Amino acid sequence: MYPRNAVSPPRIALGAVIQISDGAVQTAGVSIVMRVEGGSEIAGGGTITYGTTSSIVYYTPTQAETNYTAFVVAAYKTGCIPISQTVITTASATSGAVVLSGETHTNAVIPTVSTLTGHTAQTGDAYAVVTDVTYGLAALETLVDELEGRLSATRAGYLDNLSGGAVALEGTLTSMKGATFDTLTDSLEALRNRGDSAWVTATGFSTHTASDVWAVATRALTDKIDFALSSGARVEIADTILDRNMATGTDSGSATIRTVRQALRLNRNKTTVIGGTLTVTKEDDATVSWTAAVTTAAGDPIVGIDPAS
Repeated sequence: MYPRNAVSPPRIALGAVIQISDGAVQTAGVSIVMRVEGGSEIAGGGTITYGTTSSIVYYTPTQAETNYTAFVVAAYKTGCIPISQTVITTASATSGAVVLSGETHTNAVIPTVSTLTGHTAQTGDAYAVVTDVTYGLAALETLVDELEGRLSATRAGYLDNLSGGAVALEGTLTSMKGATFDTLTDSLEALRNRGDSAWVTATGFSTHTASDVWAVATRALTDKIDFALSSGARVEIADTILDRNMATGTDSGSATIRTVRQALRLNRNKTTVIGGTLTVTKEDDATVSWTAAVTTAAGDPIVGIDPAS
């Protein structure tokens, strides 16, 4: 339906204006006349356009020209066949909207809708869902009765306790917040954000890391309490040293480096004296650990051992 008195009226397609002599479709020079309901023809004050492909004449009327229940738009040109369109407007100024006028029905008779497309015919308030076995009123009543039966006085008291507990909890939380609580500065999130931005640099205590401490060449521990070993610990350490297998661990002894391991080998491992040389073997009694020059006197008694030779 065409809107009445719209601020921006829709354009109207009138058709092609054709030259009588040769049948040429006109794309220029066409004029418009308007004839509103109950009036006479007057020149149109709107806008004329032509279809670039179809050459159809289009006319967009002014707002005032559409403020009628009906009007006729005619396009004409000398030597041509004129064309026209009759437009019926609605009571609405919105395109596509229809306004129904109020009607008074006598004898309390209201017209009955005989066919309702897309809907199930209904009688009064007896909708299908109301009488449905699963979802209808009867089923709902059964569920309500069951709920009332389950809701004993004790269980009802539980609900009251929940309500009271919620009020008490709210009061406790309010007390915890304090009178000057501000979500922007005092919430847990605000505290976390404050810590991330302002607590990175400590104030009032040392900020040294373990690496900083070990980097100092001279260090002194001020608290030496409980540094002494217990007697049991001392005995355990001594036993571990005495029972250690000399074949384990790193053997760093050499001809120029003398170690405790080498000294103990002379008392426990295989040794030989040949041609004035003492040879001390390792724990396999074959590999040489260290050697020394042996000085002898008459009768070859050993009078000295020189591990530096």
